[in-house]
This record gives sequence, structure tokens and C-alpha cells, in this order.
Amino acid sequence: MNNIIFLDFDGVLNNARFLMNNTNQWPHFLMVEKIDILNRILDQTNANIVFSTSWRENFTTIQLIDIMEQAGFKHGIRCIGKTPITFECNRALEISEYVSANSVDNYAILDDNANELHGQLKKTVLIDNQTGIMDENIELVLAMLK
Repeated sequence: MNNIIFLDFDGVLNNARFLMNNTNQWPHFLMVEKIDILNRILDQTNANIVFSTSWRENFTTIQLIDIMEQAGFKHGIRCIGKTPITFECNRALEISEYVSANSVDNYAILDDNANELHGQLKKTVLIDNQTGIMDENIELVLAMLK
């Protein structure tokens, strides 16, 4: 299978201040400028997206794509699924289960919570939730996916 980006939303495609100032906009909590950075990453890679965000518990894959497209996402066709939801709600385990079940060759995780990714940190681009994904994160993602 091609490269995969396991994608978290909160703290990656938005930031803490944006969330505090837009609580009445649910579920349109994604920042256009963060979606633009994700678009640029996908423009430069052959990666597909698998949703690892907790949002996957409340929305279908199609609904998540729609929310992203409303913020300018251009690669909906490359969103191929969601990680399983485990009893332990352990994101690292859920990603590992997806990788094993789907013969994933290479992947990068975009997430802001290192505590949820114990054992997966070498594959994680840890995003600062105060800023969300930034231009300076792009090169690390590209390096992980080569």
C-alpha cells in the first residue's frame, strides 16, 4: 500500500485559540490555512489519508471529507478510511492495528498529543497545538514519506 498519513484534526488542522474563538461554528473547526498546508503536502507526495482523529467516532469518512472540503481541502479522493476504535481508546494501538491489517509500507502521523502515541513517536510529526501544522512541518512529513 502507498504512503499513509494518519491525520488528527484538533491541534493539527486548527489551533487552541481558533477553537476557543469559534466554539459556535461546530463542526467547522478547521482552519483554511492549515488545510492549505495539508493540500501542499499531498500535492508533493503519493500519500493517502487515514483519519486517526477522535472526530472519526462521530462522523463517517464522507462527512469528515466534506468538513475538510468546506475549508478548502482538494484531495478527498485520497482519504481512504479511519483507524479502528479500540476499547482502550489507544491511538498508537489503533494506528498499529490499521498498519498491520492493511499492509501499509510507510506512514507518517500528524498529531499534537505525544501521550497518545507511545511507541509510534518515531513516525510522528508532533504538532504544537498552540499553532497547528506550520510550513516548517512540511519537510519532516516529506522526509518520513520518502
